[in-house]
Amino acid sequence: MSKPIILLPLDGSKQALAALPVAKVLGEIERAALHILYVGYHELAGDELRSRLGREASLLDGFTIDARVGAPPVEILQAAGEIRPRAIVMCKHSGAERGKMLGRTAMKVLHDARCPVVLVPPERGVAPWHLQHVLVPHDGTPSTSAALQPVAELAERGRAELLVVHVTDSSAAPAEPGSFTTPHYVDQPQHEWPA
Repeated sequence: MSKPIILLPLDGSKQALAALPVAKVLGEIERAALHILYVGYHELAGDELRSRLGREASLLDGFTIDARVGAPPVEILQAAGEIRPRAIVMCKHSGAERGKMLGRTAMKVLHDARCPVVLVPPERGVAPWHLQHVLVPHDGTPSTSAALQPVAELAERGRAELLVVHVTDSSAAPAEPGSFTTPHYVDQPQHEWPA
């Protein structure tokens, strides 16, 4: 059986490096190798990526970088299909503007990936990171409950607190048989929800 892989796509920007500390820690927790993938519309010659990153390039020391040319979301998803990573860890956008929710590349990868995608805000920078909490939105369906096992295992291996939040639409009918829905009447939610 081959070693699991964490896929870390980079676009050559310093902002994208914010995902590196997160990918390293998740790789340690999952006992997975880190596969760094540079994707851009133009090929970088020699050490051009390292020179573009400046001082932060030393963060990539010891890693092999797989380089691909093409549309980033297409190349990231193609690489993920080939290497079947345990997860893809990437920045939610690599633009310098704060407050941006998701870039086009992150949105497409999140939508089409067949593995978990961890999105990192570029504002966090390259400071060391460790897993403290794992937050899971739960819609009350049996299929979401079945998907909790890998998340619970990740939280346990990473010695993190597992937080499950029940998220539901009180006006919608249950989408799946056996779903846990909201009560029709909640007088004092702080007392009745746990019941």
